[in-house]
Amino acid sequence: MRSYYHWVRNIIILLLMIFLIAKCSRYLLPNNLLVNRGGFSQAVYSKESELLRLTLSSDEKYRLFVPIKDISANFIKTILLQEDQYFYYHLGFNPIGILRGAWLTYLRGQRTGGSTISMQLARIRFGLNSRTAIGKVNQIIWSIGLELIYSKEQLLEAYLNLIPFGGNIEGIGAASLIYLKKKPSALSLAEGYLLASIPKSPVARNPRKFRQRLTEVSSELLLRKSNSPLSVSDLEQVQLAGRTEDLPKRALHLVQRLTAENPFKSEITTSLSLDIQQSVEEQISNFTQKNHSLGINNATAILTDCNNMEVKAYVASADFWNNKILGQVDGLTARRSPGSVLKPMIYALALEHGIIHPSSILKDSFLSRASYNPENYERDFVGPISATAALVRSRNLPAVKLLNSLTPEVYLDFLKAAGIKPLQTVDHYGLALALGGVEVKPEDVSKLYCMLANSGVIKDLKYLPSQESEAKQLLSPEASFLVREMLKTNETNTFSQHSSPRVKVAWKTGTSFGFKDAWTAGLIGNYALVVWVGNFDGTPNPAFLGRETAAVLFFRIFDSIISKLKIAERQVANLNVRQVKVCATSGELPGPNCHHFNSSWFIPGVSPIQTCQVHRKFRIDPKTKLASCNFDNPDLIEQEYEIWDSDIQEVFRNAGINLKPAPDFEADCSLSAFTAGSPVITSPQETLIYRLEKARKEIPFTVTTGGESRQVTWFLNDDFLAQGGSSETFFWQAIPGKHLIRVVDDHGRSSSVLINVIS
Repeated sequence: MRSYYHWVRNIIILLLMIFLIAKCSRYLLPNNLLVNRGGFSQAVYSKESELLRLTLSSDEKYRLFVPIKDISANFIKTILLQEDQYFYYHLGFNPIGILRGAWLTYLRGQRTGGSTISMQLARIRFGLNSRTAIGKVNQIIWSIGLELIYSKEQLLEAYLNLIPFGGNIEGIGAASLIYLKKKPSALSLAEGYLLASIPKSPVARNPRKFRQRLTEVSSELLLRKSNSPLSVSDLEQVQLAGRTEDLPKRALHLVQRLTAENPFKSEITTSLSLDIQQSVEEQISNFTQKNHSLGINNATAILTDCNNMEVKAYVASADFWNNKILGQVDGLTARRSPGSVLKPMIYALALEHGIIHPSSILKDSFLSRASYNPENYERDFVGPISATAALVRSRNLPAVKLLNSLTPEVYLDFLKAAGIKPLQTVDHYGLALALGGVEVKPEDVSKLYCMLANSGVIKDLKYLPSQESEAKQLLSPEASFLVREMLKTNETNTFSQHSSPRVKVAWKTGTSFGFKDAWTAGLIGNYALVVWVGNFDGTPNPAFLGRETAAVLFFRIFDSIISKLKIAERQVANLNVRQVKVCATSGELPGPNCHHFNSSWFIPGVSPIQTCQVHRKFRIDPKTKLASCNFDNPDLIEQEYEIWDSDIQEVFRNAGINLKPAPDFEADCSLSAFTAGSPVITSPQETLIYRLEKARKEIPFTVTTGGESRQVTWFLNDDFLAQGGSSETFFWQAIPGKHLIRVVDDHGRSSSVLINVIS
C-alpha cells in the first residue's frame, strides 16, 4: 500500500513539474512558433488606409497575420459559436464533442468533426492526419501540449490567422480584405456570421461559387443564437467580392521596395495618396501609348509634399508588367544624367556666394577651358543675357561660366552634403558638372527641389508617415527664395490649362547628352514633381527632349492632380532680400545714361550690385569725330553709346547685329574718365599645366577687353609676340618652361598670367 502511495505521489509530482515547465515555457518560446508555416502575406496601404497590394506568402497563399486585438469581436464571438463554444473551458479537447463526433461519424454515417479550436490548430500547424483513430489521438496529444505551453488568447490568435477560407485564402486578415474589402477590425455582426461559416467547409461554402449555400449555413448558425439582433435579410444584404484577381495592384515598385525593407511587417502604411497615384499612373500610361510611334515607351514620375517630405505618388515605370521596356525595373532609383535639370542648384550657389543676382547680365559667348569647349544645345550664342533668362532658357555657357567662377569643388561638396552618391573626384567631372556630368536618381532630384521649397533645408524623402527625416541646411533661405522666383518666370501657358496667378510653377527642364534622358522638375506650391522620359537600357532617341517631351507629360500630370492637391506656397518671413530698380540692359543700378528699367531682387550685403557701365555718354568733336576731353569746347556734341566687352561685341557681330562702335579719343585725352577696366586674359590660365604633345604644340591666346579697345599686343617675358584685334585669337608655338604672358590694349591697360609648359 505504501509503495502504491509513493508511486501515485511521484506521478502527481512529475505531472505537476511537466505542467509548470510547460507553463513557464510560454514566456520562453516565441509566439511565432504557432504561425510561421510558409510565411505570411503583407498588406500595403495608402496613407488613407486604402489597399495598394496584398502580397502572396512564400507558399503562394493569401495569409495575412492580424493581432487578435485588431480582429472584430463580432467575428470572434461567432467563430467560437460555430467551432468551439467551450473553448475557454477545456484543456485542448472536449470529451463530449469527441464522443458525439465519433458516434455520428462511425455509427450514424454522418461525418462530422468533434475537434476543438486547439485540436484544429494542432492539425493545421503540424500537418497532422486526423482522419484515423491514431491520428485523432495524436491530434489530442498535440492540442494538450499547445494548451500547456500557450495561453488561450495566443491559441485563438494563431487559429484565426491560419484557418482556411477557400482556395488559397487563409486567416481572417486575408479573408476580410478579399471578400469584404475591409480590415477584420471593421467587420459587422452580419459579416462576422458569413465569414465564420466558411472554415467549416471552405470548398462547399466558397462565397464566389456558393453564396446561397453560405447564406443558408449562416442562417442556421443565426438560429442557434436566439437573442441575435440579426435577420436572414441582413445576411443577404452583405456584399461579398471573393475574387483574388480583383485585388488592387498599385505602386508595385514601391510595394516591392517597402516589403523588402520591412519583411516582418504584416501591414505597411505608406505615404502615398491612392487617388493621386492612380492619376499619375493613368497620365503616364496614356502619354506613352499616344507617343509610341515616336519611340516613347517609358517614363517615371515622383510627387513629394515638401512640407513633410512624404511621397504622394511613386510611378517607377510606364507598365510594371511590360518586359519589353524592362517595366519591373525601378526607374526612380536608377542613376541617370540630369542634363540641365540641376542647373538651379548652381545658380542658387552663385546667388549665395554673391556672384550674381537674378538680373545680373551673363555672357553667353564662346568659352574654352583647356580641352573642354562647351556649347549651347542650339549651337549658338546670344551674347548678354540675364541670369534669370539664362536659367529658364537653359543656356549652357552661362552655367559653365558660373560654375567656373564658383569652382567645381564647391558644387561637388554641395552634392555630397545633399546625399548624392556615389561621386567621383572633381578632376573626373571638371566643368562638365554644370551640364549633367554627375548621375542622379529621380528621387534625388525630388529631394533637391524640395530643398529649394524648404528654404535651403534638405531632408530625406519619406515613404512611410512614421519615417524620420534628418534635416540639414545647405543653402540660405534667401538664395532658395530667389532661385524659386527665377524659375517661376518659365512660361507655362503653352503647356498647362491651369496656368494662373494662383498657381505659379517653378520648373526646369533637362536633356542629357546623346538624347538618352528627358527631364522636367518643378515646384507646385509646396509639392515637388519630377518627370523622367527615356529607356531603362539607355537607348537614345532624338524625341527625348526636356521641353518637348518631359515638360508635356509634367504638365499633363499637373493638370490632372491640381484639384486634388492642397497648394500652400510657403511664406518665409524675415528674409534678407529686397527689390531695387535696375537698368533693363545691363542689370546693374541705373547710371545717368540709362533710360529703361526693371525691378530685381537682390540680397543686401551679398549680391554684387554696381552702377551700369554699358550706357556711356561721350562728348564728340564734330570736326574730328573723336571723343574729346576738352569739356569747355562749346562745339562738342554729346552722344550715347552701348559699350560691351570685346567678347560680347564679337557675338553681336556674328549674329549680324552691328552696334555703334565706341569713338576713338583725342591724343591728349586721359582715359580714366571713360574706360571701365583692364583687359582679362581668358586663355592661357595660370591654374593649368600645359603639356606639349606631338600632335598639338599651339596654345590659344584670348582676351576680353572693354568695348572701346580696338587692338591688343601680346608679350612673352617682356618680348613682343604679336598684335591683333581685341577679339582675335592668337596661337602661340609653345616652348617648355615657365612664362609670363602679358597683354596690353590700345589704351595702355594691361594684365598678365604666369603659365607652366612641360614637355
